[in-house]
Amino acid sequence: MAENDPVKVGDTVYTAQHGDITVTATVTKVEDGEYWAELKLTGSRSAEEWHANPVTDNFDAFAFGVWMDGPGLPVYWGDIDADGKPELLAPLPKGDLSPPLFRIFRWTGEDLLFLKKRAL
Repeated sequence: MAENDPVKVGDTVYTAQHGDITVTATVTKVEDGEYWAELKLTGSRSAEEWHANPVTDNFDAFAFGVWMDGPGLPVYWGDIDADGKPELLAPLPKGDLSPPLFRIFRWTGEDLLFLKKRAL
């Protein structure tokens, strides 16, 4: 996908690998200049069986995409705290001038857990 091409359903907008596990965000809906993306994990049976519940609010912890309130796509997938379990960071969309907040998730080996929101 070239930088100036419009985003369309099916486009991969994020991919990263840590160890055996790969995270990919693929566009599932485009509307009025905004888009939603769904996360998929691959690399193990547990990863491939994992899926987030459907979301309709861009402020939901598991909502990923780009909206008028700002971007909410993953920006990092790796082991931040050296515990052997990768973390996923994604900004929380915001429409004001407050400091950016990031959602922090951890892959347990069986589930991608939302841990917290923090200004980094």
